[in-house]
Amino acid sequence: MKIAVLTPEDWQLLRQIRPRALADTPDAFTSTFAADNAKTEADWRGLLDNPEWRTFVAFVDGEPAGMVRAGTLEGRKGLFSMWVDQQFRGKSVGDRLISSVIDWARLEGAPSLYLEVADLNSSA
Repeated sequence: MKIAVLTPEDWQLLRQIRPRALADTPDAFTSTFAADNAKTEADWRGLLDNPEWRTFVAFVDGEPAGMVRAGTLEGRKGLFSMWVDQQFRGKSVGDRLISSVIDWARLEGAPSLYLEVADLNSSA
């Protein structure tokens, strides 16, 4: 398994993964399929070009298996959205993504990490 941090040049990959995540678990995100579908290239690049935010993607055998978005909100580092493809659940993909966020927060000097979970996301 490989974990990568997306850059603005990876915008098409994010645009490919997000609809899968939203279709699979729409209640886990604050965005909607329609809202993401309306985003332009500049919007996608902008999501990945903010120095206060990171998007990590897990790859298994070269295939995107999950993603997590972490960032700084109101001065605190946090994990704000995560998704693992159904075929990779229970195979440590989520654990590795969370570990990547924890490592990033530590490197940034965060004393703690905030977790935000949507009210309707019962599995989280």
